[in-house]
Amino acid sequence: MQHVLANPVGNNAGAKHRIHSQAAQRPSFVSVVRMPRADSGSCILATQRLSCRTDKGPEAGAGMRQAGAALLRGVGLHLFLFAAGRRLLAAERYLSAELYLQAASRLAPTRADIWLALASCLQCRHCPHAAIDILQKVLELAPDMAEARLRLAHSAAEAEMWPLAIERFEQLLAESPGSPQLHYHLAGSYAGDGQLEKAVQHFRAALAVEEVASTHNGLGLALSELAMQEESIAHFRRAAELSDKPAYLSNLLFTLCYDPALSPEALYQAHIKQAARFPQAQARKWRQSFDPERPLRIGYVSPDLRFHPVAFFIEPVMREHDASRYQIHAYSTQMHRHSETTLRLKASCADWREFDDAEDEALEAAILADRIDILIDLAGHTGNNSLPLLAKRLAPVQVSWLGYLNTTGLAAMDYRLTDATACPTAFAQPLHSEQLIHMPHSQWCYQAPADSPPVAPAPCLSQPGTTFGALHNPAKVGPAVIALWAGLLRAVPDARLLIAARGFSRIAAETRARFAALGVAEERIVIRDRQTFADYLSMHGEIDINLDVFPYTGGTTTCHSLWMGVPVLTLACPSVMGRGGASALHCLALDDWIAASEEDYIAIGRRMAAAPARLAALRQDLRERMAHSPLMQAEPFTRALEARLREMWRQRCLEASVRS
Repeated sequence: MQHVLANPVGNNAGAKHRIHSQAAQRPSFVSVVRMPRADSGSCILATQRLSCRTDKGPEAGAGMRQAGAALLRGVGLHLFLFAAGRRLLAAERYLSAELYLQAASRLAPTRADIWLALASCLQCRHCPHAAIDILQKVLELAPDMAEARLRLAHSAAEAEMWPLAIERFEQLLAESPGSPQLHYHLAGSYAGDGQLEKAVQHFRAALAVEEVASTHNGLGLALSELAMQEESIAHFRRAAELSDKPAYLSNLLFTLCYDPALSPEALYQAHIKQAARFPQAQARKWRQSFDPERPLRIGYVSPDLRFHPVAFFIEPVMREHDASRYQIHAYSTQMHRHSETTLRLKASCADWREFDDAEDEALEAAILADRIDILIDLAGHTGNNSLPLLAKRLAPVQVSWLGYLNTTGLAAMDYRLTDATACPTAFAQPLHSEQLIHMPHSQWCYQAPADSPPVAPAPCLSQPGTTFGALHNPAKVGPAVIALWAGLLRAVPDARLLIAARGFSRIAAETRARFAALGVAEERIVIRDRQTFADYLSMHGEIDINLDVFPYTGGTTTCHSLWMGVPVLTLACPSVMGRGGASALHCLALDDWIAASEEDYIAIGRRMAAAPARLAALRQDLRERMAHSPLMQAEPFTRALEARLREMWRQRCLEASVRS
């Protein structure tokens, strides 16, 4: 076998005779078997031609294919292709590896090890559905192949085929009940399927056997979705103690933003401390001209350039950029999560790049090669961010905007875009490592959903009492928020509260019990899961007043609510991420819905609930008011944004001239 792999031609005279006989019909076949390099495409092409071409009809063609495959197996070509494919796979040249392994599998269709290598290649290319098909074939050939069974479970998880992933990991765990890795992956599959209690159970089982950072991080995520923030923070802290992995540090910082007991100064110091553990900025010799007035290359990097809350704010801006002065480059770091939104965003850019990994070195190389002048990060410390790359500085000017309403803490992040209502300078600048840049009216530029239903009549006109609503991520609804809402419900005894969000039904009993302990009857709390985006928009027709959360107030939920005609009651918190709701409401001249304290919040809610006619009139006016507000004026917003980007660039050019 080693001889065949080293020299596919070999010294067998009979084999040579067969080769040259076949070569008379297919001249390229000689180059196949004598090919010295594993990356030549002629091998694959010739193999396909030999096995597929015929001039004598279907039956003769089938015979030729069988004879050709047998001939190639006879000289060991499938072994050569298999070995070459594995070498390419090890070198992370996945597309080339896939070609070789596909050819090898056609020549030797009963070799389970070749199919397994092909499945591994497909997994590396993030093609889980194709990998599943191949792995099922492997298990038909070799039902007990352990690696294939494990890879099938992982591929099912990557494809988000949660029932299959759970079934496979459960089977593997039954055979190895003490495996912390299998407990961990089964927990992740249960979490993906929304079965968070079981996820927590298996994360804890994994930690009981082996304490590792990834398991603490996974448990923290599951507990956060169960609105158990205090315990989730403890696990995120432990993950950050055990590992410097930036994703764990970001998860800790993001979750700390939900802690109302943490002072703004303490939260800022936590960001500075953890950001210091990110990669350090590198000295760069920039290749672009530091001409302050030339056209600029603007880069947007985000994992959320798809149907996602960020897209409701970035799409109108990308569409309105002045292409003659600002060349837009987009770097999408979730290659396999496309939507119609992705296609629209792609059409608005001069250049669009996609990457499998937000921390991929290829992303770093692409941004540097594109000579981006100003790089705008849209994720901050949210999931799948690229901050570890931006920490090394990829552009002369770097800006944080939209996705994370707080400081990144990074020394290499120069600016953060916000507004004077969301982040008053005197209060907020000392809590940022970035220089704050205020937009004229709001940090938001909202684009309404294209398929929005019409505004429904106010429910309070057709039924007794007021319906308050809360359509937030469960992680934002902590004990302090529930205590404030309970106080409002006690002050408005005929009101009810509709809570709806993905996954909220999982904690319905606990949530009602919390309200009951605070003097609010359980039957006044209606809890639902939100199934689709259309359901979410339609649900506003059942709500008179939406209640904002704190200390991390809503942004997208607030804008959706206002567009659907439902006013929002918000608390302007003394934190840099606690005034986003106030920013949106101020743009619509709805400052009387902005509370300065918890007592004020309850007083405003009680006063508004007592005026159903006023609520109904406002409801019918809100959509038009919003459409004409600065919140939805994309063209002037984008011109103002470009003016601020230009000033950032001028300042950078001035610094460059001083240094030179």
